[in-house]
Amino acid sequence: MQLYNKIDTWIFDLDNTLYSADSGIFQQVHKLMGKFIVEHLNVNINEAKTIQRKYYKKHGTTLRGLMDNHGIDPDSFLEEVHKLDYSIVSPNLKLAKNLENLNGKKFIFTNANKKHADIILDKLQIANLFEGIFDIKMANYIP
Repeated sequence: MQLYNKIDTWIFDLDNTLYSADSGIFQQVHKLMGKFIVEHLNVNINEAKTIQRKYYKKHGTTLRGLMDNHGIDPDSFLEEVHKLDYSIVSPNLKLAKNLENLNGKKFIFTNANKKHADIILDKLQIANLFEGIFDIKMANYIP
């Protein structure tokens, strides 16, 4: 624990890190991305899934690929793919205690938007433990 005492700043990835990958959140996002691609690129769901995988691999995020190849507005994409059922995220008191025990400032990084991060942190009941959120918009939508 002595090493941890020397760290004065912590950066945490949000999605599938501070909450379980099994929570169902990303599965919802994935499904909504497919729906967005179907509606905006006028393709069927199988083509949408192929595009989604291809852009993720080539561009680092599906969003970046949609922006570069189709001029998709990033804010409208992020708004649509984060219309989620957040009721499946529960408070995590053990996580809160572990975070409280870390000295130094704590920040969140996410490839999502700040609104999504705020909701997740509130649901986990750990929002008060972080100094700020660095979202994909702040990164110029570059993963």
